Formats: sequence, C-alpha cells, structure tokens
Amino acid sequence: MKMFNPKKIEKNTGLFKVSFEEAHLLIERERKNDNSEFMEGGFDPGTKLEIFLLQECFEKESKLHELIEKAQLQDLWNALSLEKLLNRGLKFLSTGEMKKVLLFKAFLLLAYRKIEKIILIDLYDGLDFETVANLKDLLETEDSYLRMRFPNAIEMQKTNEAFSFDKKTSPKQEIDIRSALSQEIDSNQRGREKKELVRMEKVNVTWSGVQVLKNIDWQLFEGEHSLILGPNGCGKTTLLELISGDNSQVYCNDVYIFGKKRGSGESIWDIKKQLGIVSYKLHLEYRLLGSISVENVLLSGFYDSIGLYDAPKESEKKAVLFWLALANMSEYKDKDFASLSYGMQRAILILRSVIKTPRLLILDEPCHALSPSERSFVLALIEEIAKQSATTILHVSHDETEFLDCEKKIFRFLPNTEKGYRIEYRS
Repeated sequence: MKMFNPKKIEKNTGLFKVSFEEAHLLIERERKNDNSEFMEGGFDPGTKLEIFLLQECFEKESKLHELIEKAQLQDLWNALSLEKLLNRGLKFLSTGEMKKVLLFKAFLLLAYRKIEKIILIDLYDGLDFETVANLKDLLETEDSYLRMRFPNAIEMQKTNEAFSFDKKTSPKQEIDIRSALSQEIDSNQRGREKKELVRMEKVNVTWSGVQVLKNIDWQLFEGEHSLILGPNGCGKTTLLELISGDNSQVYCNDVYIFGKKRGSGESIWDIKKQLGIVSYKLHLEYRLLGSISVENVLLSGFYDSIGLYDAPKESEKKAVLFWLALANMSEYKDKDFASLSYGMQRAILILRSVIKTPRLLILDEPCHALSPSERSFVLALIEEIAKQSATTILHVSHDETEFLDCEKKIFRFLPNTEKGYRIEYRS
C-alpha cells in the first residue's frame, strides 16, 4: 500500500511539516481506504505504524528498531510512548497519537538525511501534559539533545492570530432578539425532567487486538455539564464515537442514548437532531468548503449539513442574530467564514452546533490549536452557552486547566492495572 505523502515531502524541497491538520488528514485517508468488506474475516487492519515509518524513504527489509538505535533516537521514541502503538493500524490512532507518529517520522528522516528541515507547526497543541514535558526536555532545554544534534534544521511555528474577548453590556439589539426568542427557548427548558442522556454498561472496545475501552460504566444526565479528561490515546474519541454512532462497536455493547438502546431501531437522524458536535474534523470540513458566510454557517446547524442547501425560516435567521449578539459577534454575520481567524472560526462552529438547542452538545477539544486569547474567548463563550440554553455540555479535553465553573462533574480516564483505561468520576 502506498499512502504516505505529506505533499511528497513538501514537493521535494527537503521540508517536512508536522501539524495537527496533516495528522488528521492521514487518519481520514486511512479510514477511507478501509477494505474490511472485501477481506476474509471482515477486518482490514490498515497500515501498521512500523510500515508507515519506513514507507517511501527506507528499504522494505529495513528494521525499525535498528534504524532508531543507529540514529540515536531512542529517547525521542520513548518520550512519545510509541512502542505501545507499534502494531496498531493508523486508522485506530487518535489525532494526538498520529501527530506523535508524524513527529517521530520527521526526525527519523532528518537523521538519515532524507530531508533537510523540519517545520513543527503548533507542536504542543493536542498533546497531553506528559508528552509536552518530555518534548520540551528534548527540544527546548539549554542542553537540548535534538537542537544540538540538528542545528538550524528545526523550526517551530505558531500559526494562530491573537484576539481579545471584551464582554460588554448587551446592546439593545440583543435584548430585542432575546425577547423575540425567549418564548421558544423557555418552552424547550420547561417541562423537561432531569433525564438520562447517555448510559454505558460494561462497554468494551477493541481495535486490532488492542483494548481501547474496558468495562466502562458511565452515565450522563440532563443539566449535568461535564468535563472528560484523559491523555492522548486513552479512548476519549472512541467514547464520543459510541455516542454519535460513528463507531460500529456501539451495536455490540450496551449503549443507551436519550433513553434508547443503540441498535433498537432508532435512525441516525433521531440521534442527530438532539445532538450537537464540535470537533477538529468539523472545523476542517468547513475550512475546505470554500466561501460561505458566517450567517449561513450558523443556519446550517439547523439542518446538520456542511454548508447551507435549504431556504432558512425567519425564526432561524432570528436565532442567528441572537447567538451572534450573545457572543458579541454581530458584526461578523455577513463576513466570509474563511476570512476569520482560526479562533473566531471555532467560536462560530460552537454557535452553529448549539443554535438548534440540542439536548447534548459535545465539545471535542474545543480549545485545540488556539492562542491564549482565543482560548479565553472560547471558554467564556461555553460558559455563556451553559447559562443561556437548555443544552447539556459534554466538554472533552486533555488539558486540566480548561475546567469551567459550569462543569459540575469530571470524568477522568485513568490507566487500568491491566490493559486499557477506566473512568473515574468526581463532582
């Protein structure tokens, strides 16, 4: 299989870029190339990590660990905890894990002079604290081994523009819009008992022989804004995919969403209309969409579409005005989404996902790859949404400093004494 290509080593210029976006694209490419339905046993393991690291630039008979030892990259290999991923297919990696793999491949190519320079874009974004600490020791300390060994060959870039969030008194326009929408929003809030949104009983998920989730028991109730914490690769994304239905193993487990067992006859649209999701994948899809106004991005949230293909109702247009005013972003209504800073785009996508007042809003690493000021803006916006809507927020992160006042429960992924992770709860 010939898959690796980060733009053919930057069009043969000798540059290798490591970014979260490239990591995500590689995983998506692997998943699209899945041939499980045509294979005996119905399972395609995909490209294994070892094969990927050797692809295109090393001979097929090369031995990975021998190359690592000869290149004196064992410390980097250990710092990135890649040994446990060695027999895993790329499509089963989280984006954070894939970013680690790309980083190691970059240094392996550099050590063997297959490339001339590495550009590390937003290097630490999306990586857990332990990995960040390990990398800083190798890259940024005074006697940094990698810097001393590869002088002038490593460039670190931060791509996001900074902006500030100045929360002002609500303008009259916002008050008028709030009044126009209050009856609709109040009707959503009234008459709702505290109902169970998600329940998992003894859930187990295994990919390519690797136990990702083991005996997970978990419940989430309406109104319980919660934070899920855990390092890269612990199973956070898998847990979310069980809720959204993007993981087929939901049907061989006891998973209940909005009171119904998955696989009991509900349609995907029954789930979608009650669920809002903001993820890096959604952000990437909108960045690749082309020209679209901010207003139409928000309106598309009513239709769960990437882009707007239906004529919106007047009530939906009023909802756009309400949520933009709430975020002090009214002046952005007619702007092209692609022209906004990365952080502003993320804020708009959060508004898009809450505009239909879903019962559950999943925020998968909402502050990933944001500058400090963008991060503050987005976290303040999430707090405001928790106050102003009937939607329950499930906030997923690897960063413990993202804990919000509105989040009354924390679910933390911790390593089992055996393989896999367990969920520990505290309020």
